[in-house]
Amino acid sequence: MALKIVLLSREHDRKQFDCGEASLNEWLERMALQQQEKNYVRTRVIVDEAAPARVLGYYAILPAQVDTTHFPSTRKLPGRLPCLLLGRLGVDLSAQGRGIGQLLLADSIERTRRSIGEIGGAGLFADALNERAAAFYGTFGFRAMLDNPLRLFLSIGWP
Repeated sequence: MALKIVLLSREHDRKQFDCGEASLNEWLERMALQQQEKNYVRTRVIVDEAAPARVLGYYAILPAQVDTTHFPSTRKLPGRLPCLLLGRLGVDLSAQGRGIGQLLLADSIERTRRSIGEIGGAGLFADALNERAAAFYGTFGFRAMLDNPLRLFLSIGWP
């Protein structure tokens, strides 16, 4: 299986995607391309080169600000920090357990790193759907906000 991560396009079969979470499935099917065309978000999909229309997983990333009121930091910070938001991440049930989620998250972190290098920012922010997802993000260095263990932040580009 030769996997590649590409920008979502009309050629991708969004209707067949099922990660087991209805909200993630529906967003990919109905909203992802529409929001991308409006330039609100960028959605990347992972596909097998042998079947490039089949979406095995995806993530959506967009510009955002994080409120630092409950930020896990020991230093004085401004009230808001510019960052990127990992708005969605899902892996099709048929591809779960094969490291697809890790590949997608690593790609989103690298794209964030490059973006911050070009335009500035503090890191990558994510809202986990549940404790299992939060633990997954934690393995990549994301830290929970002090007021909400499902709201996480990964510092990139600053100490």
